[in-house]
Amino acid sequence: MRITVRYISILLRDVTGRSSEAIETDGEGVALRQLLDGIASRHGERFRSTLYSEDGAIQPHFHVLVNGQSARFLDGMQTIVRDGDTVSFITPIGGG
Repeated sequence: MRITVRYISILLRDVTGRSSEAIETDGEGVALRQLLDGIASRHGERFRSTLYSEDGAIQPHFHVLVNGQSARFLDGMQTIVRDGDTVSFITPIGGG
């Protein structure tokens, strides 16, 4: 199966050197956490330390979207990602 990963966050775009990539996986679906761990393995320690906090949680300044919906409002890191889905990393910016 093929999943599109978009690095909208400049932080991860800088680490990966790209704005998006296609990830090929086996099976009919993969848990989001497993997918992210695979991406971190692919891109190395700098990616891992940028995305994850020391306790293994996603850094609070990142939002992970699955098909445009925040994983926080789906099944979190247990959200199943399927063939054709898009996973996006964003860093919301606020101000006044």
